Amino acid sequence: MISERDKVRQIIFIVLGLALPGLAALADTLELLDGVTVPGQVVSLTEQRLVFAETSENKPTDKVRNISLSEISQLIFSPAKESFDKNGLAVVETTLGDALCVNKLQLAEGKLSFRPASLAKREQKIPIEAVKRILFPAGDYTSATISKKISAGKEYRAGSRDILIIEGKDGKWTAPDGVLLEITDDKIFFRYRQADRSINRQTVRAVILSEPVKVPSPPAGFLTTRDGSRYGFKSLTIEDTTVLLDSPVFGSFKMNLADVAEIRFLSDRVIDLTELTPSEVQEHGFFDTTFSCRKNRAVSGGPIILAGQTYKTGLGMHSYSKLTYDLDGKFQTFTAAVGIDDAVRPGGGADLTILADDKKVFGPIVLTGLDKPINIRIDIAGVKKMTIEIDFGPDGLGTSDHVDIANPRLIKAK
Repeated sequence: MISERDKVRQIIFIVLGLALPGLAALADTLELLDGVTVPGQVVSLTEQRLVFAETSENKPTDKVRNISLSEISQLIFSPAKESFDKNGLAVVETTLGDALCVNKLQLAEGKLSFRPASLAKREQKIPIEAVKRILFPAGDYTSATISKKISAGKEYRAGSRDILIIEGKDGKWTAPDGVLLEITDDKIFFRYRQADRSINRQTVRAVILSEPVKVPSPPAGFLTTRDGSRYGFKSLTIEDTTVLLDSPVFGSFKMNLADVAEIRFLSDRVIDLTELTPSEVQEHGFFDTTFSCRKNRAVSGGPIILAGQTYKTGLGMHSYSKLTYDLDGKFQTFTAAVGIDDAVRPGGGADLTILADDKKVFGPIVLTGLDKPINIRIDIAGVKKMTIEIDFGPDGLGTSDHVDIANPRLIKAK
């Protein structure tokens, strides 16, 4: 006979179309503010709370969480399976942080119109003042490589005038500044030195709009679709397989949950350690070889990967290195995943120590490429200075000591 508890569990999973034991795996992941991840599936999400059915080894359990959104970092549904850079499509970035892969892009009378690739049937029209920049990937240029080149050049920084980036036949970029007037299917009209000019759209790699007079307030979070597009939202709800999103830029609209890759909630309680600049850095290698610490990359320069999981943020460190951060007593907890980067496993061996106001609060602990990464959680209430130290391991050498401090978070008290 089935117990009442099992009946409730089956009702939850059947109504939502979820997998029962022995069927397909449940793929959603809940990540809390402290970086702890919980596998399962979303039951429902309101403007205030999430109901999340946990799983264990891809099978349903009796545990269903009812949790405030203020305690959630993100919900991960599935990785993006489509390319953000599609031939012939532009990328629109707004001043609020939206980034959309779009087609049918046009500008007329101060309004930018387009159709997001992730919402092909919904035409959008927004004031040009809400746009930060427009990228036009083509040939060897992707949106990422265009962004990287823009970031590296002072001449491409937004100011009081719009900037048009044009690629010449020799591959070199020119960046006249002026006023963006109009965009059609094949032309961009731009006022430069008091003269209106038309430019072949195929030669344009980007338009950088002038800085906004008023900086918009940050959204409550961002939703990323499977094609890589990102939408900021004021509020968001999930019911069955439908997501209702209220965007400050695009208004309210619906999308299928199957099109969503992740939902990230912003919190003023959490700061990624990589957002801070160390007040003190010490680095020296074995003999004359020194590996400098890297931000959001492994020390080798590749992505940060621990046990097959890729992390967007973190520190790539090597023996010997020591980073000190001024915290001014603002935070309650420090969390991170630490270990030897997958690129050098099973090699590597280093000592990790964390100090708070020059007192050891974690370690020294030996990290090797044979061990699984570990999640650390350290009480740093009232701490003014925090130091992360990577020393040579038991072998006394610096061979493959590629230590990742992944997803490092400083969390304020409630």
